[in-house]
Amino acid sequence: MRVSILLLFALLAVAGALNFPSLHARAQQQQPSPSPARQGTGRAYSGAEPSRPPPPSAPQSPSTVTFADVTASSGLNFKHNASFTSQKYLPESMGSGVAMLDYDNDGRPDLFFTNGARLDDPMPRGAMPDKRDPKYWNRLYHQKTDGTFEDVTERAGVRGDGYTMGVAAADYDNDGFIDLFVTAYGGTTLYHNNGDGTFTDVTKKLNAGVTGWSTSAGWFDYNHDGRLDIFVARYMDWDFERGAIYCGDTRPGFRAYCHPDNFKGASNVLLHQKSDGTFEDVSARAGIVDATGKGLGVAFADLDNDGWVDVVVANDSVRQRLYRNKGDGTFEEMAELSGVGYDENGKTFAGMGVDVADYDNDGYPDIFITALSNETYPLYHNNGDASFTYTTNTAGVGQITLLYSGWGTKFIDADNDGLRDIFVAQSHVLDTIERTSNYLKYKQTPLLMRNHSRRAALRSVI
Repeated sequence: MRVSILLLFALLAVAGALNFPSLHARAQQQQPSPSPARQGTGRAYSGAEPSRPPPPSAPQSPSTVTFADVTASSGLNFKHNASFTSQKYLPESMGSGVAMLDYDNDGRPDLFFTNGARLDDPMPRGAMPDKRDPKYWNRLYHQKTDGTFEDVTERAGVRGDGYTMGVAAADYDNDGFIDLFVTAYGGTTLYHNNGDGTFTDVTKKLNAGVTGWSTSAGWFDYNHDGRLDIFVARYMDWDFERGAIYCGDTRPGFRAYCHPDNFKGASNVLLHQKSDGTFEDVSARAGIVDATGKGLGVAFADLDNDGWVDVVVANDSVRQRLYRNKGDGTFEEMAELSGVGYDENGKTFAGMGVDVADYDNDGYPDIFITALSNETYPLYHNNGDASFTYTTNTAGVGQITLLYSGWGTKFIDADNDGLRDIFVAQSHVLDTIERTSNYLKYKQTPLLMRNHSRRAALRSVI
């Protein structure tokens, strides 16, 4: 069984960020405006300004590792196209997912990016996003022998359908070639790698379709039968008709994306791979059905060292989820009991990206989740007894991330010192934030937090 990168609903593009409110900023005053602000009918993401200046950000430490931007010389020319409209439809605020995989087994990693789709302004009743224009295609880049990349999307047959979100790469049928599972608003797609540089859409053939708005996904063998299964995170019960409500300030140029509280959640889905290679939805049987979740990110690890892989779901503005694998084909939701459901004050936050790794090398995987500015990014230390401690502030993450909004994230050892550092792709959630804030910026640099000591404290180096 060969598994590549599982996830990521990476949300790399700064311009393609989903907009959520800060829990702390919601109740705080906005700056005075030259004309009175009137609010639309729906609840909007908050662009409120803190009543007092925020504390100074954490000092940056000298970096022992540097990176060079080689995008232009590499041949990568991907740009996520969100198809922005005056309606502020929520899918258009999502960025691109990405997977790194060696799809042709030549020993060189290749790259797959998801993309948006064309949206009418406004969308007609019953219409769906249109991906026929090449600028909205997903993109597969093949790495050549000289280290540059070439676009092989059309040749490989992975242009895609729907308004795509995330991607999970793994060899689901154990034939030695990595396949692709793509999430989207409008339904999922499973691409089988034919082994000759092309892919075939086998979604219907293998019953691998998940309806609604799926965001992230990951492959894992939850029942130890030797076959990879799929966990699919879904966001909300949303459509273009309901999503057209006016949210936020009614002055020209101030309309905001609607807050997720305006819409019902959508349950995650677990697809079990049967012995004949087809998939069946076992969500109810496995105990993961939960229509109140609003999942954006998913990560996998054996959190309690019992030999069974558990699942963590980053939820937007509702309680986070931790599904403990009981080893009998079912899961137990333990986020609140284990201490990862909320922040240190018992409040929900806008969970978006998530990763799991042992950042302090004590033998137990820890959990990191990205969130919004003024919320800080939650870091949970695994205590080794099925419980977690909120260590955002003691580890230094709180001061570093107070003014940031994070999306895709990954634990990496950037400097090869044996300690896992944290990388985050960032952008503020509101494209109008600089009209109402003196401190927050829409475009934000990526963040690298270096794990600089055995005491598991982190410092910003980017």
